[in-house]
Amino acid sequence: MRNASALSVVAAAYRAEVDEEEWLRGLARAAGTCFQGQRGTVVASVVRPGVDSFDIRTRVAEPHDEELLAAVGSVEGSIPAPAVGLMHRRHGCVTASEFVAEQGLGVDMLRAVYAPHLHPLGVRDAFNVQGALLGPLSVVFTIALDRETQVHSKLRHTWERVAVHLAAGLRLREALTAAGRPPILDSADAILDPDGNCVHARGAATSASARERLREAAKAVDLASGRLGREQPEEALELWTGLFAGRWSLLDTFDSDGRRFLVAFENDPQTAEDRALTRRERQVAALAAFGQTEKLIAYSLGLEPSTVQTHLQRALSKLGVGSRLELNKIAETLFERLTPDQD
Repeated sequence: MRNASALSVVAAAYRAEVDEEEWLRGLARAAGTCFQGQRGTVVASVVRPGVDSFDIRTRVAEPHDEELLAAVGSVEGSIPAPAVGLMHRRHGCVTASEFVAEQGLGVDMLRAVYAPHLHPLGVRDAFNVQGALLGPLSVVFTIALDRETQVHSKLRHTWERVAVHLAAGLRLREALTAAGRPPILDSADAILDPDGNCVHARGAATSASARERLREAAKAVDLASGRLGREQPEEALELWTGLFAGRWSLLDTFDSDGRRFLVAFENDPQTAEDRALTRRERQVAALAAFGQTEKLIAYSLGLEPSTVQTHLQRALSKLGVGSRLELNKIAETLFERLTPDQD
């Protein structure tokens, strides 16, 4: 598994101009370059995970592999639906063997389920990278593994951050779809050239401070996707945060003349109104309830860790809970309170 290619998955996450199937194929192709020596097929899915069930909205295998897709579906049908739904709701990365051990289901159960369906294909485990929204959707790609595997800390650090971009990319696509999928350049909050010069802005992006932050963000994305990404990929991934200034996602696009631009969209996680908490406190509390650490929340929102810590402590106090452990215990209730209804 190679960290150096993880940025190709991040870039693929922000392909907003293609349909969902092609988007997933792009993610799968990019992920496939990161994992050598495995089966070579990546399964990518957009899922609606519920508490007691789950529904696959779109699923692809790249390269196409009907046999593997059928086997994955059979395995999911053999595992209790609440467990599969929980796996699809979590954020980050985990192997199937790690997940069943965490849930107390036992690795022997996984082996028994895999044996008739996946063992004949040489698959003994699966590495899942999952971007979960603060809502009823998640995007996940799955790498088939030929042995049971534990994810080491450095690899987990990398792919938890990639998962942030998967969620941000899906969130952006859902917002554009709700708006009727207008042309990217026509619907952007700001358009910048690769040097960070703002050539168009509207709304919150028009202030001098916003333009300066977007200029810095554009330079960061351009650097991370270019030379720095090739030479120092770990540093580049840290530089390309899930959001910039707690508000904007940036993606590459080209105009009809082939000129390259970076476009900014407001793309922060949306939560239902709750007068007890501020908007930022709601976001931080909900991400914490999903199991994200304070450092990962800071990366997700593009904020300083100290700022996240302050918001989280205020949210815990207002919610009447004294610790992250207590927050995790009411995660389901919090999720329902802070997530708007969606079809």
